[in-house]
Amino acid sequence: MKKIISILFILVTLSAYSQSIDSGKNKNTTMSLAEFVETVKAKNQSIKNAKSINVMVNDLLIEDLSEFKIDTKTISRLEVLVLEPNGVKPEETKPSIIISTIIK
Repeated sequence: MKKIISILFILVTLSAYSQSIDSGKNKNTTMSLAEFVETVKAKNQSIKNAKSINVMVNDLLIEDLSEFKIDTKTISRLEVLVLEPNGVKPEETKPSIIISTIIK
């Protein structure tokens, strides 16, 4: 229950992220997905020290984050999913960032 509450808190906190990134003088909101993931990792304690992360954008798993660009104004939902490791190889359990965007 505590993990569910913390995940919901992360969702609420990060849902305003796309709005707060636009508050600066620079109105250019397009950035590489690798940069965006690093800013999310810096703000989120549960994935801050993760070596690798699965990233999905609109139900598509992104393999190379540096080749993908994202407009932060179009982000409608951002979820951070951290599962407890169990099974034969718990070190293979990776956290995930799931991003849904509004398609223009």
